[in-house]
Amino acid sequence: MIAYADIPMEADLPALVRAMGLRVRMDETRPPTHRAATILDTPDARLLSWGITLSHQISHGVSNWRLQAPTWEPWLPADAAESASDGEVPMRFADMIRPFRRSGLLGPLADVTTSSEYLVGEAPDGHRPLLISDHEVVARQGGPKPIEFRTLTVTFDDVALADDLVAAVEEARGTVSAQSRSLGSRLGRRSHIESRTLFNEALPMPAFVVALTELRWRELLQAHVSSRGSKDDQAVAAVLTRLRGDVTGLATHLLPAWVERFLSLLDGALAARPPLYTSGKYYLVLDDLELTTQNPIAVAVPNEQGCGSVLRQEVERLVHEAADASRVLTDRSPDTQWMTAAHATARAASLLEATGPLFGEESRQARKALGRVLAAQWACVAPDEVSRREIAQLGSAEAFERGRTYERAVQLMAGQRALYLEDARGLWRKVMKRQVRP
Repeated sequence: MIAYADIPMEADLPALVRAMGLRVRMDETRPPTHRAATILDTPDARLLSWGITLSHQISHGVSNWRLQAPTWEPWLPADAAESASDGEVPMRFADMIRPFRRSGLLGPLADVTTSSEYLVGEAPDGHRPLLISDHEVVARQGGPKPIEFRTLTVTFDDVALADDLVAAVEEARGTVSAQSRSLGSRLGRRSHIESRTLFNEALPMPAFVVALTELRWRELLQAHVSSRGSKDDQAVAAVLTRLRGDVTGLATHLLPAWVERFLSLLDGALAARPPLYTSGKYYLVLDDLELTTQNPIAVAVPNEQGCGSVLRQEVERLVHEAADASRVLTDRSPDTQWMTAAHATARAASLLEATGPLFGEESRQARKALGRVLAAQWACVAPDEVSRREIAQLGSAEAFERGRTYERAVQLMAGQRALYLEDARGLWRKVMKRQVRP
């Protein structure tokens, strides 16, 4: 088991170990170290905010680059080093950090010195159930006073020692946690690693939009780093498509000018040559996601009503509008009417997708039922027609073949419409049964 602890700089670590009923020994396999490092990041600490530390280090007279991204394993290394043959960031590291850095320029952000010692706790029978890495850190980032902290990484093989460790650390005026604090948080930098806001229905609409944006941003970065180096960008495309649905579904609560511009960026990113994550518009989407988390773009809701009640009412309204648009469909309905019904259903489905993190299983079940309707309706939408002018410009053989293809598509569509009309009552009954209600 591994635990992490923060203790005062002046704490007596041997006394802390003895308080656990163990003798203190130096770990002869790991000599003490002293490292000096320059942390490189953008001026707004984009790497640190995502739990990534890029540093240029000198240890025992050896210069190297170090990349630490433990929260992004297995796609990025928890701790990797490369020799510093010149002053440039190694290409491998530069590629890894690109989605987090984006277009930001790297430069020195802080100077950090770390003095480390390694101890073991030894039981009376000679067994060593406790290994401790003791790190004293001093960080300077331009202010008059450095930031100092002392952190322990404790590995133990007996779960019974956990309570003893907590008691001993608290006695030394320290704290124990299951996760190590990131360097960014210690330097007072904003963190995107975990959501700052938990989804709940009492949230004001702007706070819900920010929380949802942060969630999609994390999902997009995870899809990117998991696809890195591959031409398979389906995971990236899936998140971009989900983002588009979120914006469409929540459009009435967002600033219209922002909606128009962001949808244009998303469409450009989705239309880019694969892999999508290499296009300029994709990185503009990432830029916009960060800006959105800092500048809420939700339209204020009257009386500061919680987002839960507002969105429940809107989901119900959109589902009923979609049902009404679908109820009047017949096999003689014009193509435009079928398209209108499909778009109404798609809008309701998009809002259900966006409210998934808020309503949980309730949204998922409703979205699943409505998704069956939507899939059936899209199959009923007319294929792109070839205009007479276009046909006139084709050769006779090509025009004949194009016409045959279109006729087959129309026949297939007519069959799909007949199937939908036959199943529609049952499909919509399931939708209404699983409806998200106010």
